This record gives sequence, C-alpha cells and structure tokens, in this order.
Amino acid sequence: ASSLSEKDELRKQLATQESVEAKPAVEEAQARLKQMHEELAVSRSERDGLKKQLQDAEQQSAATITQLEDRVAVVEANRADVFHEAAVRTTQEIQGLKSQLQESQRERDALRSQVRILER
Repeated sequence: ASSLSEKDELRKQLATQESVEAKPAVEEAQARLKQMHEELAVSRSERDGLKKQLQDAEQQSAATITQLEDRVAVVEANRADVFHEAAVRTTQEIQGLKSQLQESQRERDALRSQVRILER
C-alpha cells in the first residue's frame, strides 16, 4: 500500500512540477494572445476610421460633382441667354440698318426725281 501511495505522491509531485514549469509558457502565450487581441482591436478601429474617411470622401465627391453639374447648367443657361440677347440686338441693328437703307433709297429716288425735273 505504501508503494501505491508513494507512486501517487510521485505522480502528484510530477504533475505539480510540470504545472510549475508550464506556467510561464502558458502565461506568455496568454499575454501574447491578449496583445494580439489588442492589436486586432486597434486594427479594426483604424479600418473603421479609414472606412469612415472613405465614405466622407465619396460623399464630398458626389456633392462636388453635383455642384459642378449645377454650375455647368447655369453657364449653359447664361450662354443661351447671352446668345439670345446678342441675336435680338443684332436683329434690331439689322432692322435699323434696313430702315436707314430704305430712307436713303427714298432720298436718292427723290433726288433723282428732282434731277429729272431740272433736266427737262
């Protein structure tokens, strides 16, 4: 019975010794695992921050595109207005010149009539 008890005691001592010897390695592995979890959390946080920055940049880009499209529409509308105004002015100038030409032709015709009368 004593040899069984001695074997049990030796087993307990061996198990305790193995546990004591393994404890630093287990603690080191646990510490490394904790560090890896912390690094993972930091990486996820950085990723989320970058995703947010990307989303903000995409929204800003979309807003800028909309502003540019609006400005192009305004410029095109202004261009059309300016063209229309120029066309109206040119048409008015042409009408004025036609009126002057008609008046000049009347004056010329009147002078021709007077010359013919005087030539008789």
